[in-house]
Amino acid sequence: PPDPQLLRELLRRRFVSNLPNKNIDFDAIWRGVAETHILGGQESSEYLIQRCLMRPRALINLVSHCRSHAINLRHDKMNEEDFIQGEAAYSTDLVSQISLELADVFPGGEDSLFALIEAPRLLDNQQLSERIARTRVSQDKHEHLIEVLLWYGVLGILRRDGEETYIYNVNYEMKKLRALVELRPANELVYVINPAFNRGLDIDAR
Repeated sequence: PPDPQLLRELLRRRFVSNLPNKNIDFDAIWRGVAETHILGGQESSEYLIQRCLMRPRALINLVSHCRSHAINLRHDKMNEEDFIQGEAAYSTDLVSQISLELADVFPGGEDSLFALIEAPRLLDNQQLSERIARTRVSQDKHEHLIEVLLWYGVLGILRRDGEETYIYNVNYEMKKLRALVELRPANELVYVINPAFNRGLDIDAR
């Protein structure tokens, strides 16, 4: 499974690159550059990590968007509004990026992300099927499209214990994720939209 601490270490190294002391720990650095808790008490670095698809480059891009907003408004450190606006810009970029990737691997499916616009974060099998039916993808390829969305981390599934599981949580083993999907009866299967796409697709995250 992905290790959030490795992603924090990645950020730490980038922040200390221009500092004489390279041994400052992450928490000390983060307190200096960002509000540590946002949106009702969520730890801010964890909030970002949950939205980066566990991709180092995506995390760097997300933090860069947040920092740019803070710098433009002359904030001493990234605050809640900087996180919100930075996330919105990043999420919109991510929707465009994944759409371009889909155009290459699944011709005709490049606009399929927009079938999820304003969707609830949790979708049962029927709700997802109804949205996939709105795409230009032929019905015989709907199941394949859902697999592609699972592979890219756009969708995950809700486990019996309520845990959200995405492709990176099973070490990119599509067979394992597919087995978890098939294990559940269709009327019990719940898909979840990755929070990375919440603001880019206006997902109802309540």
